[in-house]
Amino acid sequence: MRILSVALFLFSLVVSAQNGPINIHLKSGRVISTQYAYLYSGFNSYLRIHERKGERISIGQVHHVEGTDQKGNYRYFLPVFWGNEVWAERVFTSDRIEIYQTDILTGTMTATLRSKSNLYSKDGGSLQPLKLRNLKKDLADCPASMEYLKKGKKISTTQTVIYVTSYSLILAGIVSFANDASAANPGDPETSGPSIPPTIIIGAVGAWIPFIMGNAKREKYLEALRAYE
Repeated sequence: MRILSVALFLFSLVVSAQNGPINIHLKSGRVISTQYAYLYSGFNSYLRIHERKGERISIGQVHHVEGTDQKGNYRYFLPVFWGNEVWAERVFTSDRIEIYQTDILTGTMTATLRSKSNLYSKDGGSLQPLKLRNLKKDLADCPASMEYLKKGKKISTTQTVIYVTSYSLILAGIVSFANDASAANPGDPETSGPSIPPTIIIGAVGAWIPFIMGNAKREKYLEALRAYE
């Protein structure tokens, strides 16, 4: 699937370049226009221009990359630090807010199955992680945004409760299993080993729920940004 995504991504850039060049703006002030660009996010992120094995440019040299996709949509990427420097795509812009998404894998512009990571900027300021404490400070003067943050906080509180409950069940199950194991008589052929307590299974299933809820919380935070005026 990733190979297919890469192929589609590369093809879309080549086709979109027929309607306008892909421009790579370097930190030195130089602008490179090309008909082909390949972005790689990972350790030692980079981009290649002109062809798949064309000139390689380190992400550290780039200020931003912009171009038009096969549907005529304007696309904008810039380097961000997320453990190491990776490409982030701007997915929303308004008069005061910009939102960037960092789940770009090798050569793709599409979302992946893992949770998305977002950064945002207010009034042209530095990029900030999508954290409640940052959002409450930056969006405090917009009631509509604050309502979305309240909804996101409720989801976060529910996540915490489920986390605590699930791991408490797992811990209780482990203790029960250990007690049963110590009480068993290994010399008695009629005595079977202790079975896994249902609390461990229930707790393990419950521990996954907060991860699923994370996407809903993130969406509320993004809605708060999009509502900001």
